[in-house]
Amino acid sequence: MNFAGWVMGAAALCVANPSEAAQATSGRDWKLTLTPYVWAKTMEGQVQAAGLSSPVHVPFSEAFEKVEGVFMGEIAVDGPRWGAYVDYQGTDSRDERLASGLPVEAEIQLRSLTGAVYYVAHEEELGGRTVHGDARLFRIRPLAGARWSRTRADLAVPGLVEVGKQAEWTDVIVGLRADADLDPRWKLTGHLDVGGFDPGNRFSLNAQASLGYRTTLLTRPALLRVGYAVLFQEYEQDDFTGSRFLWNMTGHGPTAGFSITF
Repeated sequence: MNFAGWVMGAAALCVANPSEAAQATSGRDWKLTLTPYVWAKTMEGQVQAAGLSSPVHVPFSEAFEKVEGVFMGEIAVDGPRWGAYVDYQGTDSRDERLASGLPVEAEIQLRSLTGAVYYVAHEEELGGRTVHGDARLFRIRPLAGARWSRTRADLAVPGLVEVGKQAEWTDVIVGLRADADLDPRWKLTGHLDVGGFDPGNRFSLNAQASLGYRTTLLTRPALLRVGYAVLFQEYEQDDFTGSRFLWNMTGHGPTAGFSITF
């Protein structure tokens, strides 16, 4: 079973028994949350390696056809005022486009690991409790951390030339997370961060929004999530041969997954 099927199968195991979940987490200030998810993204941009350049356009309708491997997930630790998370994304995809009248085949590997610490700067009680027994809240949490990225682009004009280039870099990021308990079951979450701070040469922007439905999964508090995410990355690098590596890429599309809390 592929990862998307695993997410759907796990969601099917959910049972509406929130009282057990509330008992399981009552009295605990610190919580660990695991969030596996999938991102059906459209990829648009430009990649250049060793003098060969190619536009990239992998639309949402072809995302699962052209994506050859994917794994995504987040681990978060939350306390009364402070928290931290680590998010990993790995995607392998391929595309074929015309560049300067020639057919260019592009195989792209993208790995990213983001980690950050956040602080509850504003918290407001909305009245009542969630089905998991927690107070309904609206929170704003500024964050600071770093995002490590590694890309590999293998470009080929069949029968003429093949080139490959790998680059990795780390950006300091700042941003914020906000969430609101709309009612005892529904939760709205937003995330925004920026990094690189050198537009035109090195810059990144990550924005996400999701709507979650509270239930239980294997007797633990769980949140089924659907949303939308956008990640823009721009990076240029010249190696010792003078060859230029350019990565200017935007990924955007719907997300789906679940969070389970221990």
